[in-house]
Amino acid sequence: MRDHLGEVSGEPLATTNRRRLPLFASLAAAVLAALVGVFLAGKRAGDRPLPDFQRLTFGRGGVWSARFAPDGRTVVYGAAWDGGPIRLYSTRTDGRDSTRLEVADADVLSVSSLGEIAMLLQRPIAPMNYFAGTLARAPLAGGAPREMAEDIVDADWSPDGGALAIARRVGQKQRLEFPPGKVLFETSGWVEALRFSPKGDRLAFLLRGADTSVETVDLGGAHRILSRGWKRATGRGLAWSADGSEIWFTVNESGWRTPLRAVTPGGRERLVLRLPNWFRLEDVSRDGRVLAALLAMRASMRGLAPGESAERDLSWHESSLAKAITPDGKTVLFDEGNEGYFHTIYVRPMDGGPAKRIGDGRSLAISPDGRWVASNSAGRGSTLVLLPTGAGESKVLDSKDHRFEEAVFFPDGKRLLLQAIDPGRGVRSFVMDLETQKLDAIGPEGTTCLVVSPDGRDAACDGPNHQGVIYPVHGGAARPIRGLRAAEEEPLLWSSDGRSVFVGPRGRPASARPNPSASLQVFRVDLSTGRRELWHEFIPADRAGLAGGTGYNFAMTPDGKSYVYSYLNVPADLYLVTGLK
Repeated sequence: MRDHLGEVSGEPLATTNRRRLPLFASLAAAVLAALVGVFLAGKRAGDRPLPDFQRLTFGRGGVWSARFAPDGRTVVYGAAWDGGPIRLYSTRTDGRDSTRLEVADADVLSVSSLGEIAMLLQRPIAPMNYFAGTLARAPLAGGAPREMAEDIVDADWSPDGGALAIARRVGQKQRLEFPPGKVLFETSGWVEALRFSPKGDRLAFLLRGADTSVETVDLGGAHRILSRGWKRATGRGLAWSADGSEIWFTVNESGWRTPLRAVTPGGRERLVLRLPNWFRLEDVSRDGRVLAALLAMRASMRGLAPGESAERDLSWHESSLAKAITPDGKTVLFDEGNEGYFHTIYVRPMDGGPAKRIGDGRSLAISPDGRWVASNSAGRGSTLVLLPTGAGESKVLDSKDHRFEEAVFFPDGKRLLLQAIDPGRGVRSFVMDLETQKLDAIGPEGTTCLVVSPDGRDAACDGPNHQGVIYPVHGGAARPIRGLRAAEEEPLLWSSDGRSVFVGPRGRPASARPNPSASLQVFRVDLSTGRRELWHEFIPADRAGLAGGTGYNFAMTPDGKSYVYSYLNVPADLYLVTGLK
């Protein structure tokens, strides 16, 4: 027993313990250092109190913009409550009630130091849309707004309240002007959150292009990019810090995360605050208090299964985006955005059975027999892949350097009708034979074809000049689609009897429409006579917080008896935040 306990590897126990003393001392010192570090870190954290959040709005819907008034206690904000349009309200930071301002439906852009509101009239509720509208001004104390300019994207008052800097759309470009008429900066991107520095010597803004960046331009036109590479989604906001030493901004970091960051005019960047939900910066007061909207986003999916008389909720997670439905109406193909930037692809029985995950990426179409899904496997604009919905191996298709954004299977399941959006080459439609993977163009450049006739011989298309036309798949003369309102509508699906096409608002999904509305109207157009009849109008029961319009994604069966659609809700509340450093 003694031999076993008293010796280790043949050495006496006393000798071993002496050799372990330096090790024990080192460990003790390390633990003590760690405890001291934790204590000091806690002390440092205690020196910087956690921010405090005071809720300012309590309606059902969403806040879209907010600005401090000159007194620093009054807040003017634009909100869409209970399914209505965006309207202007005021509230106090020391109160709980809001008052609607007696002006036209509008969204606030800026409040001057002299008490005037710059507003954008009749902005649609579409968080991911580009919108240019009519700029107007009105006294904060009350009075009718006076229209100032059209095709305005954003505007901000100079610190002295004497003039407005504007972002104006001119053709395919945007110009930053100050004063209006003097161009400081021109871009092919989209300017948002235009804000004057406290000194009035430069403008900061967010620029949306291939990504989102934080940029500045001074009054002499010197331009600088301070931070770049952010995602192109909602949750964007920008304001100068109280002392003008930093620009604070919120942009999408990844997926649906929008932390508050700060960057100096010299480009030094830091993290200010990170929350698990969307945080959109609205304004910073002269004493450092912050106005911010806290947002939630949910894309819900509803559908009508064959033989049923009532819709059912088919949502799976928090971002169910309907993509396609099999011709028999039994299976829906949809994507889940979740909090990641790329989607996960699912199929689900229309009777409400459990969904099945079949891959990652972005789905494009499902085959008529429901066995295959065409997809961009690694995200938007990437490799074209066929994914099996059951047993089998995925098949990579030769895209021949095209960037395919949309697709639909032919009725025989052996071909794909594809829409390519290629950088530098524009929009073009193709037919791909899935066995040979040969690509044949259909229609001229600028043509979007995503509707196939039941016999597979023709495609109903949106032509280069937004005219509705039918092109023979194998070549031949095009013919117009009578009864389609080309400026507003596009073909959605060919009826199973071959006599009609279903048409709906131009722009799919709804976020791409010029003026998305709360309802989605789908018409049936007779191809021989041009006669139109309303097939169905979709209006969600609860429209509070509805954004981007109904039918954000929409699909139906050729017999018109089953359908599925998604709609987006973005509820948002306004908060006063103190203690941010």
